[in-house]
Amino acid sequence: MPVPLKNEIGPTTIGRLANALVAADSRFQKREFERDASRDLTELELKARINQVALALGEKLPREFGVAASIVEAALEDPSLGVWDLWPVTVWVGRAGVDDVDTAARLLALLTPRSSGEFGVRSLIEADPQGMLTILTEWTQSDDEHVRRLASEGSRPLLPWAPRLTLTASNPGWARPIINTLVDDPSGYVRRSVANHLNDISKLDRELAIAIGSDWKRRDTANVGWILGRGLRTLVKSGNRDALALLGLDPDAAITVEGLSVVPTTVGIGHSTTFDFVLRSRASVPVAIACGYVIEFARPNGRVSRKLFTLGTISLAPEDPVAFRRRYLFRPLSTRAYHPGAHAVEVLVNGVVEARVEFTLEA
Repeated sequence: MPVPLKNEIGPTTIGRLANALVAADSRFQKREFERDASRDLTELELKARINQVALALGEKLPREFGVAASIVEAALEDPSLGVWDLWPVTVWVGRAGVDDVDTAARLLALLTPRSSGEFGVRSLIEADPQGMLTILTEWTQSDDEHVRRLASEGSRPLLPWAPRLTLTASNPGWARPIINTLVDDPSGYVRRSVANHLNDISKLDRELAIAIGSDWKRRDTANVGWILGRGLRTLVKSGNRDALALLGLDPDAAITVEGLSVVPTTVGIGHSTTFDFVLRSRASVPVAIACGYVIEFARPNGRVSRKLFTLGTISLAPEDPVAFRRRYLFRPLSTRAYHPGAHAVEVLVNGVVEARVEFTLEA
């Protein structure tokens, strides 16, 4: 069995952080910090552990944020501190630094190459949106790709695991100047964040996302095709015609799905099933489409859950069908449990279900 992710925050990481802090300031209450940060740790999940360590840190560092920030900065001289040691520190910075945004942002920029400050920076944005927009803009010119990424990732409207930014509810494109600058960034790490940022915008304002994508496409730079493909993926999955056209796909392509089958039609948990299908174009000229498939899983409450698997962009020439075969293993994972009952596979073309076949999962 895989080790639970929550165990990454534990006595070892807490002790390593405590040692670095007491080396930076001999007055730091190492023993008390370790006690409070470790209290009932085995009963807590990952986010609760991070929160508890951050709270303990706030209790043991000086109340004056500038003084506390200097101690943390000095502790960063310890090269052994990594992502799990410092993640709670970034959370503490976001909470404690809201009245001193300049100092807090500077500290997050120092922390983020080792443990991304994307969660901590959001509190600073809420506290001082205009001031942070200036700082984020400055970060886009940093020599460090981690800092440039933080400018995009920290300002995402729908960053996973993080509270939504209040201002993006009414203005999803609040950070548009940031991603406009970073769309041509030389780092793929940064460009992936930009694409995910655009995808977040598309979930809140489809027209704005299309407008941004259209603007980027006119630049015709080397990586814009990949960024648009990832950044508009939610719109493509839903069959949005503007997104499909922007990616050079044909929303009106005449495609048939033939021979969709599942073997075996009854499969046990721990075993696999295989499904096949053929795509055939009825057009007289070559066409490009977005294709994928959905597996519909039975849930114990009688409902279903759906997981989409993308097959990417498919080019189809007249009378030149493309065959697919996929295998799915029903192996229980920590992130997915399987339940007996009726399941199904659906094939999607440009976001539209074109074929469906059902099968049964047994205990």
